Amino acid sequence: MNGLFGYGYVGKEQAKDIEIKDAVLFDVSAATLTNLGSISFSAYAVLLQKGSFVYLEIRRGDDVETAEKYVERNPFPALSEVVEKYGLKAFNGNKYYVEGLSRNLGGRVKIVYSSGETLEFFDNRAPVLSAEAIDEIISVLKNALSGQEIDKFSLADVERIILEADDDEVKTKVVADVLDCGIKREMTTGCFGKERRDVFEISQKKYEKINKLLKLHPVACYCGFPLSYMKRFEDSNLVFILKDGRRFEMNSDIKPPVCMSGVLFELTIELTTK
Repeated sequence: MNGLFGYGYVGKEQAKDIEIKDAVLFDVSAATLTNLGSISFSAYAVLLQKGSFVYLEIRRGDDVETAEKYVERNPFPALSEVVEKYGLKAFNGNKYYVEGLSRNLGGRVKIVYSSGETLEFFDNRAPVLSAEAIDEIISVLKNALSGQEIDKFSLADVERIILEADDDEVKTKVVADVLDCGIKREMTTGCFGKERRDVFEISQKKYEKINKLLKLHPVACYCGFPLSYMKRFEDSNLVFILKDGRRFEMNSDIKPPVCMSGVLFELTIELTTK
């Protein structure tokens, strides 16, 4: 349909009779007005084999609050109750977009169930969630975020880092040993049949940046995120081997949430540049 702001459309291609309550992924962004002013939030939660990853960003006026953790608690039963309470299944498949308005002005809801079914709707004209529903979702996720963190580690816990990257023309392998005094790195680069080997220590500045990334983001749960449906320009695989024998992997086949979308790339840059 054509409107004041250009082209808009409505789609209702998805069924509204989802009965299965065991959600495994919750990806929501919404904004609305309350008696206390405007509020917008973004939330992402995914159920893993052990625990859950939870991300929450809340904006009230100029105040911004963010948190992301890999925690023991499972927020999905409580989130499913919110979905039922506010009748969100009734909006499944509703998609409305008007050119000229911000894509996420009203909001977007996507919930994936263990059966593979998806509850999804968006609207950039008006709020997709009420202020009450937003408050309850925030409360559920804050409760989950207050739980015990799982597999949190820093460089002090790491014995070795192995990175393998392949962009079809250049293949790179980095083996970095984490020492008390820093990181000793051996990098092998292969291009058109020629191979180059380089050994040197990573600077203190890079050490601190890598450590900061590990403290900010729970990379231990990275491979629990959904697989990407897009072919990456470069295939990358990054493994952290901890001193206690645990291994945590990150690779480019994964589609992480937006809050962690650049972490693998940043770590790769720090490990492959002087």
